[in-house]
This record gives sequence, C-alpha cells and structure tokens, in this order.
Amino acid sequence: MDIMEPEESLLFPTSSFNETNLTSTRIVNLIESNLQTPLATILLRTVSIFFAFVLIVTSNFVNLVVLPRTKCFGEVTRFLLRSLAMADLLIGVCMAFSVWPAITDNWPFGDVVCKIIGSSGSLLATASSLTLMCISVDRYLAVMKPLRYITIVTVKRARCAVTAVWLVCFIYIAFVDTATWPPLQNITYDPVLCNCIMKFFDGEVFPQALGAAAVCVALPSVVITFANVKLLMVSIHHAKRIDAIPGNRKDGRRIPTRELKAIRTTLVITGIYYIAWTPFLVTQIYTAVSSVAPADWLHYSSGYLVLSNSWWNVFIYSFMNKNFRKTLVDLFTRNCGHCKTSNEMQSHSSVASNCRVQFEDANSTQLS
Repeated sequence: MDIMEPEESLLFPTSSFNETNLTSTRIVNLIESNLQTPLATILLRTVSIFFAFVLIVTSNFVNLVVLPRTKCFGEVTRFLLRSLAMADLLIGVCMAFSVWPAITDNWPFGDVVCKIIGSSGSLLATASSLTLMCISVDRYLAVMKPLRYITIVTVKRARCAVTAVWLVCFIYIAFVDTATWPPLQNITYDPVLCNCIMKFFDGEVFPQALGAAAVCVALPSVVITFANVKLLMVSIHHAKRIDAIPGNRKDGRRIPTRELKAIRTTLVITGIYYIAWTPFLVTQIYTAVSSVAPADWLHYSSGYLVLSNSWWNVFIYSFMNKNFRKTLVDLFTRNCGHCKTSNEMQSHSSVASNCRVQFEDANSTQLS
C-alpha cells in the first residue's frame, strides 16, 4: 500500500518548511563550529555578565548621587562610602568590556586595551578591598572609642587614609606588573572570564604576587574579621544587658529587634566579604601550586563572585540603611516632577527625627 504524501499548504509549503528547518540547523552548526564554547554557555555567561554590569554601574551611580544628601551618615563615613562606590563603579566600567567577548567568544579590542583593562581591574578590586578595611576600622573605633572618636577619626585623616589606599594599590600593581620583562606580560585575555586579567600567581611573578597579596588581600581580611567579630561581641553583650532588665522582654523574644538587626548586619558584612573573595583566591593559589587548571565553571563562578561584590557593597552599606532609602525615594519623586506634598514633608521630618548623633552609642553605627 502506497503511503500518501501530505498535501502542501499554499501558506506553509512542506518543502519550504523543511528547507527552513534545514537552514536553521546549518546556521546553528556553523556558529557552533566557529566558536569554542557551546551556545548555551555563551547565552548564560552573556546574560550573567550583562546583569552584573548593569547592577554595578546603576547601584554605585545611585549611591554616589544619594550619599551626599543622606545626612544621617557622618562626613567621614560618607567620604569612605563614596570612595568605595567610585572604585566599584569603575570596576563596572571595566566589566563593560566583557559583554562583547562573552557574545563572540573573542577579544576584539586589541592588546593595549587588554593591558589597560587588566591592570585597572586588579587595581580597582584591591582598592575596593582596602576601602572596606577602612570602613570596618571606622565602625570599630566608633563603637569601641565613642568618646574619642571625633578626635581620632577626622575628615583630614580619612582623606589621608583613602589617598594611602590608592597609593598602595598603584605600588602593588606596578610591583607585580614589572616582575616580567617586558612589563605587563602577565596580563592576558581569559576566555572563561571574557576579560583580560592579571595572572598574579603564574610563573615568574608568583613570589612578588604572593608578598603583595599578603599586604593587599590578607591584611584586609584579618582587619575586617577582627573588627566585625568585636562589633558582634559588643552587640550580643549589649543585647544580654537589655534582656536582663525586667520588663524589657517583648513578645517572648530574648534579644530586642534593634540588637538583632545590628548582629545581622555585622554577620552579613563579614560573610559576604569571604563569600566573594575566598573561592577566587583558593582557586588561583591552587592552580599556581599544582599547575592544574580548575574546571571552567569553578573558574568563572569564583571570578564572578569577586565582581559581584561591587554591587553587593552598595546594598550592604547603603541600601540597608532606612534613612538612605528614604532619601532615595524623596530624590526620585522630586526628579519625577512631583510637588512636595504634606506626605513628603512628613518624610523629611521623619528622616530628621530619626537622625541621631552618628555614634552616640554602639547601635547607631550598625548600618541597619
């Protein structure tokens, strides 16, 4: 018995449909044959890189605009947060150069731009880490030395500290860059991260990079951990003292909500820092020592966490502050052309009434 061929539709001819499918398949095969990475991987990394790029640039730009108008932060704190936001914003600018390579699986910008982006990215990431250390020291002194804080931490000293941070970063990068001859030979395009990075722990630069990393990576880690552990102990101790006062327990909770927020903020600050940096440093050092390259997914994930820390910082240090959020909403509504209503005036009054002397006690410094 003969099998009847399906009749062709005038609108959708079977032959044309089959030819279209065949053509699409050929196009996909042609693309995959010219690329070293599967299309699914390219799509995933492109979306993730573009997502991180938009978040880093947008959040830090908003931070730089809103911080000067948020009066509940002291002048020193605002200065340190602006320095952090500037470093993170520039990291986002460097990350913009990863979007096109993520799509095309190729670096199209040339060797000179590659060297500039690689050096700048390493410098800015180090500056961000050291600035986080300064912020932790600032918060530590505010809690542990509340009466002497104003005399110890001045705007002039804060500016000197930030200047020293950037100077150390430049020396650090120059120290590693000139370990090879000609210089900058340790900066190459990384096809997994889709950007040019500095190979800190490769070959001849390993001793210099290890010594520099002890100052610019290990030191901030130790200081941030020490400062935040002390702040955590102070918060817990303060919570126990409040809980011991008769009549202070509410709804059966042993620790007041304010203290819980302070403890939570301290844990988040310390935890996020280690989540961002530990996987990357471990994989880099392991690769240098064992000469075994990590799996692509591990290499990409560890690098992506370090970059994502540039927008995590904004949410931890700024957006978690209620008065910062109120200032942001007020600024947004005014720029949208709305007139100040009685509700907005009440919002201003609420912000003003909630503002305290920045470090009158331990809790006022927990950015919660």
